[in-house]
Amino acid sequence: MNEINKLLAVSHDNRNLLQLISQKQDHLFKRLDELEGRFFASKVQDGQSTPPPSDTETFKVENNYKESQPRKIARHLSFSDDSSSGSDDGASEFKDAVQIPPIFKLDEKEVTRKEEIFFKNEEYSGSIYYSNSQGKCKRISSIKCTFKKGHTDVIFDIKSTGDSSTTVDLQLICGLEKKGMYDLEVKDKYSIIKAKPGAFLYISPEVRLVLLKFHDKAVASSIFNRISNN
Repeated sequence: MNEINKLLAVSHDNRNLLQLISQKQDHLFKRLDELEGRFFASKVQDGQSTPPPSDTETFKVENNYKESQPRKIARHLSFSDDSSSGSDDGASEFKDAVQIPPIFKLDEKEVTRKEEIFFKNEEYSGSIYYSNSQGKCKRISSIKCTFKKGHTDVIFDIKSTGDSSTTVDLQLICGLEKKGMYDLEVKDKYSIIKAKPGAFLYISPEVRLVLLKFHDKAVASSIFNRISNN
């Protein structure tokens, strides 16, 4: 019970602190509005861009933003006021009429088609090995691999085949070659793609290195290039 009371007390104090911070923010915003008004009033009256001495320090950093940013935004926005379609209280409706130049418009069908071409679910067969901290390498399973689009990255999806006793379900993040996450080793009859644990979305902490073995060296080279460059 004492613990609950302590938690309630802490929660109450935190709520009071947040309210105080909110009040301070409101006060600061009002003060900035006042200073901005004085600055532009002085500019109109004196024909100068320098604010009064009392405000000079305040506007040293803000001036560039206050002067340029609103005008820059205004050039890209237009509003239409249709009084005939106003609400019951007489307030006019308006809408943001931002227009994207045709040259920058993306054809959704074209984008989808290109993604389908890139991620055409080519399936690659191989086997996976884990290396531990002692440097011992152990074969884990036969695998089937495909490239897929993740939330933010392209991933190389690695899954064990149905005839394997050990389940493997790994997602290798592509595009990390500059961080030294991958390596390709070419042997006489096969090639091995090596990947560090940090290149996977999740993996057992006991694994120190993942080795993907492919008997077709041309396929292995193609996979490695796509993993590295995506």
